[in-house]
Amino acid sequence: MDYAYLTKAGIMHIAEKSSAENSKEQGVIVPTDIPNSGGYPTAIYKGKEEQIIVYSEDEMKIDATDNEIKDSQVLYPHLVELYRKCKG
Repeated sequence: MDYAYLTKAGIMHIAEKSSAENSKEQGVIVPTDIPNSGGYPTAIYKGKEEQIIVYSEDEMKIDATDNEIKDSQVLYPHLVELYRKCKG
């Protein structure tokens, strides 16, 4: 089981419990079984498994540039729900 948490900037990460406890800067730590890689949740985007950077309930990207995922709340409601739980 991994754990989701928010950074000071509000970006959601997923890590092992000890890492999440040491890295959480706001909100709460939430247990999750959502697949992840490199500290970010993963999901299928345009037919390919991608790391999804969750900046907020309304903003998700596949990388740190301007590649915002349109309709992310519809495509990934489970990530929106997890983000809300991390906010506390």
